[in-house]
This record gives sequence, C-alpha cells and structure tokens, in this order.
Amino acid sequence: MRLHDGHSASRNLLQPTGSLGALRLLAGAAAALLGGMVAISLADASDFRAAPFIVGVGGFVLLAVSLRLPMTLVFAVILYESLLSWQEASQIAVLGYNRLLYYAVMVGGFSMAVVGSAILRRRRVALTWVDVTLVLYLAAAGLSTRASVDPATARPGLTYLAAGALCIYTVRLTIRTQAHKRQVLAFLLGFMVFEGLLGAFQFVTRQGLLYTFFESGADLVPRAPGTLGNGLGWYLSVGYILAFNLWLYSRTRTQAWLFAIVTASIAIGLIASNTRGSWVDCAIATVLSLLPALRARPRRALSIVAMAGAVVLIALTSSLLRGRVESIVGQVNDPIGNTFGFRLYMWRAAVDMFGANPLVGVGPDNFKPLMPNYADDEGRVALHLDRGATYNVHHAGLQVLAETGIVGGAAYALFVAAFVGQAWRVCRALKDTDRGWGMALLVFALTSTLSMIYGGYAYGGYTQIGRLYFVLVGLTLAQANMLQRTRRSV
Repeated sequence: MRLHDGHSASRNLLQPTGSLGALRLLAGAAAALLGGMVAISLADASDFRAAPFIVGVGGFVLLAVSLRLPMTLVFAVILYESLLSWQEASQIAVLGYNRLLYYAVMVGGFSMAVVGSAILRRRRVALTWVDVTLVLYLAAAGLSTRASVDPATARPGLTYLAAGALCIYTVRLTIRTQAHKRQVLAFLLGFMVFEGLLGAFQFVTRQGLLYTFFESGADLVPRAPGTLGNGLGWYLSVGYILAFNLWLYSRTRTQAWLFAIVTASIAIGLIASNTRGSWVDCAIATVLSLLPALRARPRRALSIVAMAGAVVLIALTSSLLRGRVESIVGQVNDPIGNTFGFRLYMWRAAVDMFGANPLVGVGPDNFKPLMPNYADDEGRVALHLDRGATYNVHHAGLQVLAETGIVGGAAYALFVAAFVGQAWRVCRALKDTDRGWGMALLVFALTSTLSMIYGGYAYGGYTQIGRLYFVLVGLTLAQANMLQRTRRSV
C-alpha cells in the first residue's frame, strides 16, 4: 500500500491520503470485527472478554477513517476527553463497562490507530526532553503501581496516565502542517465557544444548573455545567488562554474581531461556571499575556485592560458573583470551615501520606480511598469522614508526591520543566511569524505549572483537565516539529 505524507501546505486538508482499495479493505475488516464483537457480547456479558474485540474494532475504524481524513484522530481524542471523561470514576459507565476497561479501550484502540498510521505514512519525530521525562514518569508510576497499597485501584490510574501520554502522540503525529494546526485549533475553540454559550444560557435561564457546596453551613452554589458537568470552568479556562492570546496578538482587524468574539463567548461561560479556581487561573494567564504586550502592543493591551475592568465591574453587580469573589479573600483570611480550609486538611493528609511512603508513594489513584487513614482528628471532623466521605487532594504536586513518592515527583517535575522549556523555545521561534499562537502555548505552560504548585489546576479526580493538558503538550511538540522541518527545508 502506497501512502503519501500529505504535508504539503497547498494540499486540501481533507484530501484522501491512501489507496481507496486498501481503505475499503480496512473498513471491511473493521465491520467484520464489529459484528463478531457484538455477537460475543450478546452471548457473554463479561466485559473483559469483550475488551479485545472493542479495542480491535475501535483501532481498525479509527485507522481506516484517519487514513482517509488525517484529522479524525485528533478530533476523536478531543471529543473523547471532553464529552466522556469529565465524569468521576464512580460515574464512568460507558456501555456499562468499568473504569479499567474504559481506559484500556482508549489506550488500545487509539494506540493501534496512531501506531498504524505512523508506520504506514513512514513518519518520524525527533526525540525531545519531554519524551524522555514522560517515559521516566510513566516508569515511576509503574513502579509505584507494583508496590502500591491497593493494586486494583492503582492499575486504572496507571492506565489513565498511559491514556494521557497517548493524547500527546495522537496530536503530535497527526498535526503536520499549519493547515492541520488551524483546523484543530478551530475545532477546539469552536467547541469551547459552544460550551461557553450553553453555560451562559443555562445560568441565565436557570435550566440544568448544578448545585454544589462544600462549605460547612453554606448555601448551595449554582454552576452552569454545559455538557461537561462540574468541570466546565476548568475546561473553559484552557480555551480562554488560547483565545485571549490569539486576540491580543492578532495581526489584522478581522482576526482581532473574530478572536475577541471567541474570547468573550468563552469568558461568559467561565463566569456562568461559577468556579473560583478557574477564575484565578485566568487572571494569572491574563497578567502573563499582557506583560510582554504592554511593550509590543501598548495601545491594544491598555484597551483590553480597560474593557476587562468594565466587564468585572458589571459582573460584580450580581450579588451571587460578588459574593463568590469576596469569598476568595474571606477564605484566605479565615480558612477553617470553608472550601479553602477543606483543602488544607486534604493537603495535610497528602503530606502525611508522602511521609509514610516517601520513595514510591501509595500508588496511582490511591490517595482518595486512603485519605481517611491519614487525616488528623480535626480534619476528620471538618471533612465529615465519619459519614464515609472522602476526597481527591485538589493539588497536582501533592497528589503526585503522595501517590508516586520522590521517584515519581522528581520525574513529573522534570516533565513539566521540559514542557515549559519547549513552549519557551517555540514561542521565541514564532515571535515574528505567529506570536499569538506562541504566546498561547507559553502562557498555558506557565499558568498550568503555577496552578499545579498552588493547587488551582485540576488533577486526579478532574480527569478531563489532566488529559487536556496532555493535548496542549502534543500541540506544542507538533509545532516544534513543524519549525524543525521548516529550518531543514531552508
């Protein structure tokens, strides 16, 4: 089968990239596998016996379609992450399968498609420090899984990390041209706009809202869920970082108006999500974006600051939103008995858990079931652990340390540092050609890293954010590969 790479910038993005006969053969094989899988599933209700057939079908279908339409893999992984994986582990019941099988299907199916596509197209990528440190972190997580307190819980956590790594290479191996990048970015931002507008509609009409609270004795807090549930705000914060930088550094008036509308649509969804942590992340990202813009484009930067100030003042006319903003300051001044205080108790338990298992930790995903064993007496009362409640740590750094120990923590820190360094180099290389995109990647890398340190960026229980992070890592590496090919061709 002869396939061409399809990375010419002038070629239509959706042009088929393979032999039609071979693609039909793959599609036929996928259909046969699908029929066999359905028949066996009907005859045997065992989830695990059906798993290889599901993986095979998913892999063949994705491979067949992606050879015809290369961007299918990226779209599929983004939709998978956004529409399905936002649920808590206990809620994951896609087709009735349990969590381990759920992740295994993703890893197996996407791996077959990605590896098959890369081999058939003879694609090669240069090894980077991001790759090396990611392998070290996965190895550390595997070691921690072997020595974990509860291997049955740790294995799905390890599979989850493998699925995150798969997001990186799905994006990295598929995006080969600027046209590919633009289509994926349009798809991602378009989805964010839809979620933002849907969330705003839900908030205004009071339809489909979630009501959550963790503060002792506090009122219920309404949150617009969009289609993503409680994670809408965290998800939209990523879209805001991308859209805001593309608006701030846009080169034409048409681009400026387009990205201003996109940014505003995402921002109103952020407000409706009523998630204070995502607001803090976006505020940090805005400052990081505006600092270099004050020198490069002072007039636009100052006008954006003025508009943002006006929007904030208008938003604060809502007593609900004003109370949420004021509560951030109040919780810092008096943390005990509210959300921030709850997190302090969970962070203290994570430190104690790490102290008891310093080398390799307690195993991936084992913090939540083991947390009651490490909470102090004050924390047990404040967190209502006597009622059977337990929580995720809500702090990426502490979760990695508690679950994978010094070995995993050091590898993860190196991975994050390698990503920030790669984003910095990409941003510098794009300074004169596509500064908005370069700044978007760099600001995301910096904001997510800072947020992981202070406990804002979602991790662990908020699984869709963890893997969306890996999607952005993949975009950064794909952009680096494109720059490298450009330099070689000059």
